[in-house]
This record gives sequence, structure tokens and C-alpha cells, in this order.
Amino acid sequence: MPLLLGMLPWFRRCGPRAALTSWAGGLLSYALVYYVLQASQAAVVATPVLVSLALFAGLGLIAGEQSAAVDEIIDTLNHDDPRQGEGTEHDVFQDRADRSAGVPPHSVH
Repeated sequence: MPLLLGMLPWFRRCGPRAALTSWAGGLLSYALVYYVLQASQAAVVATPVLVSLALFAGLGLIAGEQSAAVDEIIDTLNHDDPRQGEGTEHDVFQDRADRSAGVPPHSVH
């Protein structure tokens, strides 16, 4: 759950504490339902997912860990590259290779 939901903007406040607690809660609930309660297959599959979802979302709402650094990284990923006019990554690497080989800049390949 934390890996899937952590990429959505609604779960920005959920930090590593919520992710680890969610993971551990899902694992413990699986062990409880599978080994102790010996429930049906539907319960074995659904219980850890729902527990993990509830813990991740609940801890994110109650004890969110939003930081300016995380917001900046996410905002950067949401926008296009500001260096659009500089060419593609292939062009940059080709220019570096040309310079190391002694080819003058702006020559035709």
C-alpha cells in the first residue's frame, strides 16, 4: 500500500513512519488471520490490505510528516524539464563524446 499510494498527491503527508507502520501492521494481520484464526482465503487476502490502507491513511492524517524538501521534489517531478531548449539526453552525451574526440562544436554528425 505505501508504495502505491505514496505516489499520489493526496498522500503527500504520509511519511516513512506511516509507511513502515502500515507494512508491519499488514504483515502482523496476515500472520494473525492465516495462522491463528485460519480464516477463508478472502479474509487472508483482504485483511492485510485493508489494515495497511487504514494505517497508512490514518497515520498520514493524524501525524503527517510534510516537509518543504519533499514538496519541492514532487513539484519538480510534476513539471517538464526547464532545460527544454538544450536538446535531448542523447544530444548532450553526443556533444560530450565529440568534445573528447576533438570534433568542433556545431558540426554535422
